[in-house]
Amino acid sequence: MNKIRRLIALAMVLCIALAMFAGCGSNDNNNANDNNNNTAADDNKDNNADNNTNNDANTEKRVVTIATGGDYYPYTYTENDELVGFDIDLWNEIAERCNYEIEWVIADMSGMFGMIDAGQVDFGARQITITNVRKEKYDFTDVYVYNPYRLVVTSDNDSIQSMEDLYGKKIVYNPVSSSGEYIDRVDPDQKIERVTLQGGSALQEVALGRIDACLANATIFDALKEKGGYDLKQVGDVQFYEQDAYPCLKGSAASELIPEINKAMADIRSEGLLSEMALKWVGTDVSVEN
Repeated sequence: MNKIRRLIALAMVLCIALAMFAGCGSNDNNNANDNNNNTAADDNKDNNADNNTNNDANTEKRVVTIATGGDYYPYTYTENDELVGFDIDLWNEIAERCNYEIEWVIADMSGMFGMIDAGQVDFGARQITITNVRKEKYDFTDVYVYNPYRLVVTSDNDSIQSMEDLYGKKIVYNPVSSSGEYIDRVDPDQKIERVTLQGGSALQEVALGRIDACLANATIFDALKEKGGYDLKQVGDVQFYEQDAYPCLKGSAASELIPEINKAMADIRSEGLLSEMALKWVGTDVSVEN
């Protein structure tokens, strides 16, 4: 009888021990699961933090510095202390599409190219013409404006209608300009006398009779004539189309931006926005070569 009691007691001790062991195993598993869950949560927090950092980096705007005239209607000028004009509108649209932040720097034409050369700005924007001389030193975006150039003479001059009519006469000449390159191309024997201005206005020189003719942008000639009060007229056919684009120093970091800028400009053109800008500011669609 005592033996049976001892066996029953031993069995009860074993049951209790087994129950305690099972309980300990369950707690260990729960603790392990909790630790794993906590580790996973921490990993998720780290991943979310990394993603947020990446998103912040992706949304950070790239600063692009652009020198502009601020005095050249209707492309870039100041109105109520604010830069406005064709070039300003187009660059603002490019910046929005390329995630740029533009910093404008006001400069005259020579200062603009000087700052590009010195790496102080990325691009220039002032209806800048692509010329062979400039292409040796600068990379250009795609063309956004085509300006037709015609001859300008005094209102009472009916003897000049073409470049051939200028043989033996005087014309304004700037060898690094689009008109200068055109004159060299159509008059290689220099039958037309070239006159290089040392400051002053070509239109004014023609109006005063000091020079027989000059070449001028037909799209803005009327506005310039009215502003200056000049007694002038344009004659003959369009002599050539000036092509305007945005320059940066050849091989610079800004050059690497040109493909994405050109892509944005192409989209702006295909959507009709470039034509709208041209009509708004110039009054005719200079975004295409007519």
